[in-house]
Amino acid sequence: MEKMYQKDINSIKDKAVKAAKNLDSVGVFRMFGSDILKRGNQTYVQCPNPDCGASAKSRDCSVGTTGLWHCFACKSGGGAPQAYHLMTGLTWLESCITLAYQVGAITDNEYNDLMKGSASVKDKLNSDTLVYQQFDEAKSIESVAVKAPADRLDLVYRHLIRMPQMALNDEGYKHLLQRGLTSQEIMEEEYFSYDMEFSTKELLKSIQSEKPDFVADDFSGVPGFYFLFKNETNGWWVFTAPCPHSVGIPLRDSYGRIIALQMRNLRARKKDAKYFYLSSLTRNDKRGKTGYGCSTGTPAAISFPKGDIVSPICYIGEGHFKMREIAKEGVVAISIQGINSYNSVADEVKQMMSCETVIEKSQNCRDHTLGFCIVFDSDMYHKYEVVTSCISLAAYLKVKFGYKRDVSVMIWKPEYGKGYDDYKSYCIEHGLDYRENFLRISSSDYKKVADEGIKIAKERYLELYPGERQYTQKEEFRKILFEEIYVKRMSKLL
Repeated sequence: MEKMYQKDINSIKDKAVKAAKNLDSVGVFRMFGSDILKRGNQTYVQCPNPDCGASAKSRDCSVGTTGLWHCFACKSGGGAPQAYHLMTGLTWLESCITLAYQVGAITDNEYNDLMKGSASVKDKLNSDTLVYQQFDEAKSIESVAVKAPADRLDLVYRHLIRMPQMALNDEGYKHLLQRGLTSQEIMEEEYFSYDMEFSTKELLKSIQSEKPDFVADDFSGVPGFYFLFKNETNGWWVFTAPCPHSVGIPLRDSYGRIIALQMRNLRARKKDAKYFYLSSLTRNDKRGKTGYGCSTGTPAAISFPKGDIVSPICYIGEGHFKMREIAKEGVVAISIQGINSYNSVADEVKQMMSCETVIEKSQNCRDHTLGFCIVFDSDMYHKYEVVTSCISLAAYLKVKFGYKRDVSVMIWKPEYGKGYDDYKSYCIEHGLDYRENFLRISSSDYKKVADEGIKIAKERYLELYPGERQYTQKEEFRKILFEEIYVKRMSKLL
């Protein structure tokens, strides 16, 4: 074999490193048969570090949308090369060469020259492997814009919302009573207010009373927390700024774990968002240095009935309060936090079907195939974006659970109220049975009516305003769409 010079080795190495670093580390985890858990745009796996103290069954390692991974248990992390290195024992650069060869980024000869070459070639290849490796690990820490595992979120959030500074104030309590909640329900759901700052050191002490090995750096990956730098290297973990005149809503998964904190703005003006998350993704200091904050993502929250599940239908709709009302009817309800925020629904349903709560509560309907019912506001008769989102959600459920799966849409007369909670209140106030004044129609029937209505509404609008573009959110188009979808078609069913 001809002698290889450092410049020749570096030329191959540079190609291999570039190719390997562009790979998604999920591919490496799959290569070795790792158990991968998907939660919408979040991915969790078992840590590849053999020295990690996490249990074999835990998935404390998060993979971000950039393909980098970070373990919240042992703090190791990196990209595809680092995962391959830890799983095989090859050096970091040898892992890059191997991965690059597998994807065709380097040739057979280039691979053999470096991986099957002399000891001198191996030494030249690996001379700076630690520098590359440490840089890869550092980038993974900066990329922790994905959430920590649900168990850690729940641990932190449970202690957080029980801090004295998070107690529900009179304004929030009155708002919840006006929504029809009882004092007992308010207490059980653990609604809160966030009017004043609190000490994260006091919060840390509270968490350590339950989990003694929890340290300040474990706030990493918990939305709302970020690192406030005092200088280039030192600082402390803090929480996002208070949100006065708001009610805090703990959003829970099928295991009852708090996976996100949502706020309802009680004084929202016309252009203000009524609902928002306690997040810290964009938190940087005045120098632009990242604070290692992260986003909540798009969680799907679960509400169970107090008693047994009486119907094998899972109701899916926008908003915690609305879906909580539906769950009272003896069904499972999933709230999405926006009409297009349903990408984690399928993963949550699959987890839900194996959790003890569902198994225990659904003994009388466990032999039935789970169906789905979409519950959007009554503006799905006239808002183009809501109509199309309803159709898209139905299609998504069919793809994820099979085209023969029963997927329906709940409809009611729009004069009875905008959302389900409004509809229920209207019926009760007017002596109507709210269980009898709505209809579940198949998603295919809804799509047929909606498609016809949209087509004709567009034709009618363009006859009035020929050549106009970007008109689907204009009030005039919405009036025509309402007439075509609801007045001429949907109302005939009710």
